[in-house]
Amino acid sequence: MRFKPFLLSLCLTTLCSISPLHAQAAMSDSENALNSVFSLLLSGSNFLSPQNVKVKVNGLNSGSLTFILNGREELTIASDGTTPFLTKLKSFLNYEVKLKNSPTSPNQACMLTNATGIIILEEAVVSVECSTNAYPVGGTVSGLEGTGLTLTLEDLSNGGIKRRKIKANGDFVLAGLLDGSGYNVSILSQPTDKSQTCTL
Repeated sequence: MRFKPFLLSLCLTTLCSISPLHAQAAMSDSENALNSVFSLLLSGSNFLSPQNVKVKVNGLNSGSLTFILNGREELTIASDGTTPFLTKLKSFLNYEVKLKNSPTSPNQACMLTNATGIIILEEAVVSVECSTNAYPVGGTVSGLEGTGLTLTLEDLSNGGIKRRKIKANGDFVLAGLLDGSGYNVSILSQPTDKSQTCTL
């Protein structure tokens, strides 16, 4: 890659003299960094080489995710890991990655990090973290007069048992279970201080 010569003028806080043979100036660290960038540009190195935009997925349980790069190219991913889009972008171009669909069976929510930006020097990696949705399991109690009513919630899919004492009539929540989980609710103990039989 060849570049045409050009003249760059900078407004600096220090004065410098420029002659056809040499230039002398006091340069700060930031000015040295700027000079390095222009050196890379003039050398025709890989500084401007097209770079990958990659998607790194974690936590996907089943199904697949489809991502869209800059409203054009689609990428479908069916497992955890890092996958690049086919199209590479040149340096200093903007990129935007959007999620087209969310996974189902079970339903999951996926959050994207670093989904927009500018390609500079290196590839861009969009991180995607998926987690399974949880929903409350509960009900409504009516006619309760005594104390000591205790309910049990068993998670048939992931294991675990939750117990809760019901002290009054009205709505209650036993626990939250992940989407797709099987469960069983039973009465562990009936009210004790009054003769009552509660049913589900």
